[in-house]
Amino acid sequence: MISALIALTLFQPATQTSPTLVGTWQLQSTRAMNAAGEVVYEPEVQTGILILTESHYSLIWTRKPRPDAATHWAATDAEKLVSFNTMIAHSGKWSLENGHLRLDALTAKSPEFVGGHELFRFDAQANHLVLTAVMAVSRTGNAVPFYTEKGTQTYHFQRLAP
Repeated sequence: MISALIALTLFQPATQTSPTLVGTWQLQSTRAMNAAGEVVYEPEVQTGILILTESHYSLIWTRKPRPDAATHWAATDAEKLVSFNTMIAHSGKWSLENGHLRLDALTAKSPEFVGGHELFRFDAQANHLVLTAVMAVSRTGNAVPFYTEKGTQTYHFQRLAP
């Protein structure tokens, strides 16, 4: 009986989430670097939030410039296009997979990302979180072009107080 309890204790499946990651994180900066280590993309972040619950996530961030529409709540098609290209937004379930943070999109700004996923290396401290993108694919398995064109994307977050 005791050996059975010890075996059950020793061979528990790995936790799928991490209490260190759970919380609300504000995006401070992001950048992409090519294979030579040169910064090839470093937008000015307007705002960004990553919310991680025990099982789900929401990630939204925007970059500057992101101007208001000339007529509030009645953007022209051209203004909508400019706004669309300044924003990343998706939410869904998250898990830890082989030491990586995996985001499985259930909803997304870009329709082709619904059902897709993103994989990140992560470094989580008490109040700081760094995510480094490993890969992102659409629901059909097509790689997100940004990562293949720009290089390694890194995101720096700071924990928001409850």
